Amino acid sequence: MSLNIKPNAYQERHSSHPAFDKIKQSCIEELNKKGFNVDVYLLRGGVGVRLLDKNHPSLAHIAHLPIIEFDFDYSGEPSLEHLSFFSLQGLRLSQSNLSSFSELERFNLKKLYLNGVQATDFESLSIHPLIELSLQRTNVKSLKFLGKSSIEVLFLSQTEVTNKELEYLKGKKLRKIDLFKCPVSDLSSVCQDHLEEVVISGSQVEDLSPLSESPIKKLEMRATKIESLTPISNCPLEILHLPGSRISCLKAISYCPILELNLIGLDIADLSPLLNMPLRKLSISRDDLNEKQIGILEQLDLKVLHSPNDPMDQKPVDFFRKIWKTRSDQ
Repeated sequence: MSLNIKPNAYQERHSSHPAFDKIKQSCIEELNKKGFNVDVYLLRGGVGVRLLDKNHPSLAHIAHLPIIEFDFDYSGEPSLEHLSFFSLQGLRLSQSNLSSFSELERFNLKKLYLNGVQATDFESLSIHPLIELSLQRTNVKSLKFLGKSSIEVLFLSQTEVTNKELEYLKGKKLRKIDLFKCPVSDLSSVCQDHLEEVVISGSQVEDLSPLSESPIKKLEMRATKIESLTPISNCPLEILHLPGSRISCLKAISYCPILELNLIGLDIADLSPLLNMPLRKLSISRDDLNEKQIGILEQLDLKVLHSPNDPMDQKPVDFFRKIWKTRSDQ
């Protein structure tokens, strides 16, 4: 049996207060004793439990624990029996053979991860006070069921959601939205005052103007037809991924507080705008760099500098060593 502590990407409690550690440790000991094969992570208001084995004991045996989220991390039918014993706020059913979302109507969920689930009665989800929802790789075509929700985090990658459906999100306090490989070309419906993270990689978006007034901190726009970064020149960007886009100039974002930048595969002649950024991590294609570009990279105070096929945490010294070795061998 294995038991590990895992962080939750969106609701992890960062405090190391002894009281929280004690609660976590108590849950670990109890789950060990009951024979569960799980991961455990702290959440605001309780703990989350990731069930790794479908042949786990009855959940009724641990109903006294402060569990507010379950992640059924196995394929097949999720064991929803006895979940009513818990004050659940979240469920992750991304590998499940859930036939109907109506099976979840007995709960009152703020967070749902349903990636790849084949059920199609999305209107059944409207009864939940959803704040965070993931429908990646599902058959969702309409977002009408979110019309009265207070949704803040929404993952829709590889779905058929269109511009028209995004209109149901107008007025929402969206903080994060993932539209990876969605047939979407217009972001105006989702660009609100709270939007901080956007993924539009592989989408049909060509213009970033709707983002100009949003407090965007993270933007992924790989494999898009976007040619200009000017609309986001005043955004508080910290993370920007550009591979596969049509970007050829970085001047517009010279003074954005970018910490992580991915330029792999891009033909950008002038790298001098990088000198104005507080960069800590840079991904860039090494083979075609000229002497001037290399000189600019050497001036950056980077923690990580890598090219394709390099270790993701490669230090700058190793990056430059590979450059000089390649050139000395030629």
